[in-house]
Amino acid sequence: MMNNVNSPSKTNIEEANKHLQALYARVHDLEKVIHDQSETMTKKEETMQTRLQEIETRKDSEIAKLQTKLQVSEQKVQNLIAITQSKERKIVQLQDRCVQLDEILTYKPLLDSLVTVMSDERSRSSSGGERDAMIRSNSKGELDMDIWKRRNSNLKMRMSAALTAEGPAENGQMDVSQEDTDSSSKKEMYL
Repeated sequence: MMNNVNSPSKTNIEEANKHLQALYARVHDLEKVIHDQSETMTKKEETMQTRLQEIETRKDSEIAKLQTKLQVSEQKVQNLIAITQSKERKIVQLQDRCVQLDEILTYKPLLDSLVTVMSDERSRSSSGGERDAMIRSNSKGELDMDIWKRRNSNLKMRMSAALTAEGPAENGQMDVSQEDTDSSSKKEMYL
């Protein structure tokens, strides 16, 4: 009877076979699932790689465009800096010229009065025949010194009045004694 207990029965063998077949079927199903999932994962990985490459290509393209824009902007900045420096130099030049012009304009009233006095004197000498009267007054043709002295003193007074009315400029103050030598040389010219 002991033999009977240790030996498997036909029913047990059939059940064990069914169980093994079910196990093999289950393993086969699992292997199929693993294979399908592996294929799916491979396809997903390929899709992701393609997308990553597209993204990288777009990124590189964007970077290239931005670098080009940056270079153009830097060139514009350099041009603007050069223009600004040029304009600043021009401003300095113009400011210097303005200072010079302002300095010149401080002498304008003095020069205006001087021109007025000189034109008055010129019109007198050309219209009045004062020179002719001086020459005619002396039978020998020598200049009458009294007339010249009066004329010179009149001119000096008018110049002094013009200078004091406008105020002497720093460097533009006229020396009236210089007029004396000018008048003397004019006298010599008439002789």
